[in-house]
Amino acid sequence: RFAEPPLSTFRPRSTASSRSITRSHDRSSGRPIPTKSSPPSGGGTKRWNQSTSRYGHKEIKQALLTETNEKCAYCECKPLHVTFGDVEHICPKGVEPAKAYDWTNLTLACSVCNNRKRAKQKLVDPYEDSPADAFEFFGPMISKRHGVPNAKRTRIELDLNRKELLSQRGEFLAKIRSELMENRSNPDVVERQLTEEAIMSHYRLEASQFSACAHHFLEDFVSRNPL
Repeated sequence: RFAEPPLSTFRPRSTASSRSITRSHDRSSGRPIPTKSSPPSGGGTKRWNQSTSRYGHKEIKQALLTETNEKCAYCECKPLHVTFGDVEHICPKGVEPAKAYDWTNLTLACSVCNNRKRAKQKLVDPYEDSPADAFEFFGPMISKRHGVPNAKRTRIELDLNRKELLSQRGEFLAKIRSELMENRSNPDVVERQLTEEAIMSHYRLEASQFSACAHHFLEDFVSRNPL
């Protein structure tokens, strides 16, 4: 049976935000680590027919897309423009079959991260662990922080610095830098400052692809190039 915990164990969607293991906003923002969002309509009473792959039901999938801002919970790419996105079991269903239909064990992953993870365990959990404590970025490259035993294993097993991701992150950061530098040439001081704040706020949004990478890049850019 679809082992959803009672609805009371969840915070409402409006007070929970998306998570990914590369999201690194918690330390600088001081916000509490979000919890898993509520299950789709029906709460803890709704069940799906096991023969139809209940965790792949369209309502489940849509709820996960909303919860993750349509981003892979592991690498923060937005896979929907090239694939459907996979319903991912955080704890592999082959390891703990009882969690195969547990809402709290489901998230969204791109097909590459999902295929690389498979039945691997002892990885950084995108909901239970703090990404800011586990990872940091140097340009488009992600690196483990010291003292987090599962961070290095996660980076290696999921290949979070694979060439496709490095290329996408690099292009993304180049776009941000271009916008910032173009704005810096504006002679109007007030307009320049307001526009820069708007650019930075936009790319720091959790809904933005690679927002964790952008967050680190923007901090570094401002420290090196103060207005």
